[in-house]
Amino acid sequence: MTGSGSARKATHPGTGSADDAVYSGTSAFRGIVPAENLPSLPDPQAIQFWMGADAHLLHYAIGPGGEAVNFFAVVATPPIWLDEGSVAAVQEEVPPASFRGWHPAVTEMIKAAASPIRWGLFTVRPLLRWYRGLVVILGDAAHGMLPHHGQGANTTIEDAFALAVLLAEAKPDGLEPAFARFQQMRRARTRKIQRSSSVTSSLLHLPDGPAVRARDEKVTRVAEDFAWIHEYDVQQALRAAGAAPAGNAAQA
Repeated sequence: MTGSGSARKATHPGTGSADDAVYSGTSAFRGIVPAENLPSLPDPQAIQFWMGADAHLLHYAIGPGGEAVNFFAVVATPPIWLDEGSVAAVQEEVPPASFRGWHPAVTEMIKAAASPIRWGLFTVRPLLRWYRGLVVILGDAAHGMLPHHGQGANTTIEDAFALAVLLAEAKPDGLEPAFARFQQMRRARTRKIQRSSSVTSSLLHLPDGPAVRARDEKVTRVAEDFAWIHEYDVQQALRAAGAAPAGNAAQA
């Protein structure tokens, strides 16, 4: 049995609960807006961050011709998450009010989306064990993380690929050793991304001052600083661990 899912609905070996999910103190508003409805946006085709005290917004173009803009706006509220689920309805004026005084492109975007829904952003406490008996977890159930590196889905796909290869090599009575290899191979990388995503959350919400200038200088080195995330190859990692992905046995 495998368990995956959102950080708030994780299945953990031996518990079946999400007790390890932790609210980050931040939440998000999301929306998709036709680019033609955003006259103040300098470049609708760009992938762009807007950063300020206690909030930030990321947007990028979607659609065959980039005719729509998808945005993800994060705020450092509410301080405590009281809803049972990870999504909560809010008054329609709450999203735009959260960005009052920001650049017109930002406020235009949020008002145009008219999406009065708030997503709580949760992480999962680092787990010592990802398996027990014939139950193993992966993805958000094992390492739910904040979305600021865009790696939640990606690391889940890496997990699934690695687990599939290791299980294909395992004997019917040797699943636990395969689960142990899987955990050993994947836990350090996903923990590192978890930690970095949490640090990035704070950096994106700095008030004006020297720390902002240092952060902005660091932004110019994003490609170099985070190459360890984006240049990772799960097939290479499997070969290094002594496993042979299908179709790559000759390279193992």
